[in-house]
Amino acid sequence: HWSLWTYGGSFICCAGAAWLADKESSIKRWLEAASLHFLVLFLAAETRYQLYDGNIFLKDYSLVEATINTLLWSSLGFVYQYRSRISEHLQTYYGICSKILMVMAALNYMVMLTVLNPIWGQEAVGVTPIWNILLPAYGMPVLIALCCLKFFDSKLSRYSVIAAGFTLFAFVCLEIRHLWQKDLDISLPTSDGELYTYSIVWLLMATGAILTAAGFRLQGLHKAGMGLLLLVVAKIFLVDMSDLEGLLRVASFMGLGLSLLGIAFLYQKLSKNDSSIQG
Repeated sequence: HWSLWTYGGSFICCAGAAWLADKESSIKRWLEAASLHFLVLFLAAETRYQLYDGNIFLKDYSLVEATINTLLWSSLGFVYQYRSRISEHLQTYYGICSKILMVMAALNYMVMLTVLNPIWGQEAVGVTPIWNILLPAYGMPVLIALCCLKFFDSKLSRYSVIAAGFTLFAFVCLEIRHLWQKDLDISLPTSDGELYTYSIVWLLMATGAILTAAGFRLQGLHKAGMGLLLLVVAKIFLVDMSDLEGLLRVASFMGLGLSLLGIAFLYQKLSKNDSSIQG
């Protein structure tokens, strides 16, 4: 088919020329850059060819294609960032290409989270827990955000941590919904067990964020953990306990209070240990 011979053939020609070129010649680096560009075009075109039975120009954009594009663009963004470190003359060029690809991947993820989100009932997810389209679509972006901490400079590390926390939160919420409902359709009723599961998992995530922030002195992570903790407390008071009466309500208040005291105790202990080590 034509996409294989045009973009794929161009990639093979450029890659072969780069391999044959003299290592000391400047044209070798330009051929390598051109090969990467043709590789991007080839993978994007071939993805659409395989998904839509050869109709590359079909006016459709599915969650599966968006997932592949997010993984593809972010992976090539890391490749370009690596090239910017080892290149002698094209550092700026590779760095700009890397940032463009990462921005494209981030915007594509936001489309997946809003327009293409299976919660609107327009995309099939499957009934198998964990091992379904949610894992690559919303789980892999968590790893991508964490990889940004290694590949990009420290100026972007703060945003990478925020992105990792946000994507993890979204992935966990979608997985909880799928585990309880076997689907993500927002029109399905939410059971009490599902509501309590959100609260328990969010409380664990907030606790982990706060304690990790205390151990590594990360102010941004501490604020995020405290924000999530406030959200959990508000949800428990306004939603989870609204239908409870008598001893169940009292037990819920006591459990929440003990959990908050335990978090405060562990946070204070970790903070003191960190201060004593530095002293």
